[in-house]
Amino acid sequence: MKFVLQDKAVTTDHPKLGKIEFKVEVGEVQDVEEMIKDCGGAENAVAFYNGQRATNAKNTARAYARNYEVAEGVELTDEVKASLVKAVQEKGQSLARDYSPATDTERGPSKAKKAQAFDQIAALVSSGTEFTKEQLFALLAQAK
Repeated sequence: MKFVLQDKAVTTDHPKLGKIEFKVEVGEVQDVEEMIKDCGGAENAVAFYNGQRATNAKNTARAYARNYEVAEGVELTDEVKASLVKAVQEKGQSLARDYSPATDTERGPSKAKKAQAFDQIAALVSSGTEFTKEQLFALLAQAK
């Protein structure tokens, strides 16, 4: 195992000491065998992976739901609100189900942010409200 200094410092606000900030080194395994040994065996490695995968998948869905923006000018009647909530729930479920660590490190907007931008466009178009070309281009830019 090698230890790697992390770029981002650990920070916290202590109730009596105030802000505390410091860099840490974190252990990194060098291969699968070392990972299994570090976890205490294959079963523990699988359990750890599955737990981390579930956490990351839920965080992806949560971020999508939390950051979902209702398009400008949409009147949030009970019916429209219920429809948007249902759409957010369905998309969040899809994002969680399709989550993969292999795609979690991609740069640029996340899949959730791209999906959110396209959902906003769909909501704007289906709302029946008028919108400008500039508004549409601004939403499209969020997906790039």
